[in-house]
Amino acid sequence: MDSFKEILQSAKDGDEKAFVKLYQLVSLPLNKYLYFKAPGIYEDAASETWYSVAKSLNNFTGNEDDFRNWIFVIARSKVVDILRKKKPTPIEDDLLESKYDDRLGSQDEPSSLVIEEMTTKEAIEFVRDNLKPIEAEVILLRVVVGLPIDQVAKIVKKREGAVRVIQHRSLQKLAQIVGTLPQ
Repeated sequence: MDSFKEILQSAKDGDEKAFVKLYQLVSLPLNKYLYFKAPGIYEDAASETWYSVAKSLNNFTGNEDDFRNWIFVIARSKVVDILRKKKPTPIEDDLLESKYDDRLGSQDEPSSLVIEEMTTKEAIEFVRDNLKPIEAEVILLRVVVGLPIDQVAKIVKKREGAVRVIQHRSLQKLAQIVGTLPQ
């Protein structure tokens, strides 16, 4: 099996199959993140993100974690740019689901208990509706996308300690809300 480094170099050299592998590495979590950030325009944001990635891939250096972080930083800035220019378009939910990803979190993670029985769309909307924007973004990046604290901190431009506190308090808030819902 090819290592990330080999796949990245092949993609930089113009190998379409290698670029597809890079795309598959992050496309589902990226779509979920973009749906959270801007549900009406997430397809446009995804297109613009991947266009930027393709255009500047030769300038990227780093490992697989760095690549994920790089993509999410680009995506976040694309959402901001598009929101400045456009009105939202209708949402298509099929990009949020995948036959390869039917669970949002591992059973080993306490956070998965909060959203275990929901679809991706329902979970994202639940989080968005019940948390402040920064809290929801941290939960989405940590729980749904699965990024480590240091990468989330870079994306949301906060210290790692602040991200840990936001995550902890947000999960407590969601657990309290879920505990009050009728079964």
